[in-house]
Amino acid sequence: MRDAEDGYSQSSLIEKHQHSAYLNLTQPLFQGGGEYHLLEAAKFYPEVSKWSRIQAEIDLYTELAKLFYEILSLKKEDQTLKEQENILERRVSYLRSRVKIGRSRKSELFTAESQLANLSAENHSLQGRILIYQEAFVRRTGLQDWSSVEDPLAEDWYEKLKLSDKSDKPDESDDFETSPKIQLINHSLGQTRAEILAIKGDYWPQIDLSGNYYFDRTGTLKNSQWDVGLVAKWELYGGGATQSAVREKALEAEKLNNELIDTKRNQLAVTERLRNSLATKVEEVKKISLAVDMAEKSYQENINESQSGLVSDLEVLRSLDDYLKIKRSFDRIRFEPKIIYFEYLRSKGVRP
Repeated sequence: MRDAEDGYSQSSLIEKHQHSAYLNLTQPLFQGGGEYHLLEAAKFYPEVSKWSRIQAEIDLYTELAKLFYEILSLKKEDQTLKEQENILERRVSYLRSRVKIGRSRKSELFTAESQLANLSAENHSLQGRILIYQEAFVRRTGLQDWSSVEDPLAEDWYEKLKLSDKSDKPDESDDFETSPKIQLINHSLGQTRAEILAIKGDYWPQIDLSGNYYFDRTGTLKNSQWDVGLVAKWELYGGGATQSAVREKALEAEKLNNELIDTKRNQLAVTERLRNSLATKVEEVKKISLAVDMAEKSYQENINESQSGLVSDLEVLRSLDDYLKIKRSFDRIRFEPKIIYFEYLRSKGVRP
């Protein structure tokens, strides 16, 4: 409300002290059209948030899967080390008894004891790494017992993928339009273009409807409670601020458009690379698994031959060391195909 004093009149027929009390109401009618384009831009906000959340979920699931399989891999390696420690402990005891009766050389005993000490040291180091990965898993998931998490991929998971099927192979016609990354950029681009049109609304005039409602009024208009008018404003020159804002948003839209093109191209290349990498890694795991079986058989055969005097105890220790290396290598890579598989799903924009 506002009180206004109109001063003193020169005529005795008019009150010498005029005053008024009124409420001013203003309703914008047209703001250069920017308000309508901002409303259009606002429609993109929920979609941008939705696809951003979906992509974040896919990224998080992939990182958790990688962490989970890293822990499983270390656990398997730890199990292998403990098994090999037990084998070496028995082997050391066996060699000590043979050294006492002169059937084995002390150098062979020292070699076995050295292997056992080295294996024990590696096992302690591995325990520390397991604790670090488990702590990271608990920190990200809030689960105190990571072992309660089940492996989502069954033993025959790879056989069901059918990656060799051409119908599942991406090509130039597969533009990944439904993937969260593409959807996110598309809606962000639409939002930016609508904001450009909203900024350009500053070039047009603004029209407001203004009305005053009088609670108390004197003078010749004292019986009139309302006066209504149109207020038009047109900024002729604003120092180039509007033009600068439009140019800034246009560059942002151009950046998003280039990002959209790059993302489509990269998704195609990354998906194909991961597909090939997955197939190659699965074959590698199969070959190393076969090598582990052969190394174990060789070690057992050397033990049998050492008892009959065909091979020395040193050769048995060497075969044990070879078996251990191959087995640990297998433990390290046995879960890599599963990690690559979840990266493959992320590259396609598929939520597991």
